[in-house]
Amino acid sequence: MRCRIGVTAGALLVAVLAFGIADVVATAQTSDTTTTSSPPVTTTQPRPTTIKVVARSFKFDPKQLAVAAGQKVRIVLHSTDQLHTFTIKGKGTIVQASGGKTKKGSFTLAKPGKYTFYCSIAGHRAAGMVGTITVT
Repeated sequence: MRCRIGVTAGALLVAVLAFGIADVVATAQTSDTTTTSSPPVTTTQPRPTTIKVVARSFKFDPKQLAVAAGQKVRIVLHSTDQLHTFTIKGKGTIVQASGGKTKKGSFTLAKPGKYTFYCSIAGHRAAGMVGTITVT
């Protein structure tokens, strides 16, 4: 009689466990099929702009630049004769190029206003290698 109770109890335990596992699997399958997706996040930042600047003794061409506030600006600096830099007052040197070379750098100016750019090589700024960036 004991053996029959043990077998019956064991069979009952297996049935309960099987039912419980089936319930967990069904729940997992249900939760997998009911996932929701969020709409894509978009931002409206200005696109980067590229400005080509030629540096020669002792001027920049162009010497007046206009950009939007918060816009990433890529400077492509071409030096025709010797080492020159494109430096923004208060921001530091953005890029430098030696004679006959072209180099790239970038900057972003967050606040509207007028900013001075210049060549930081000794004597170049004093000789007239200065320009203005207008940020709107």
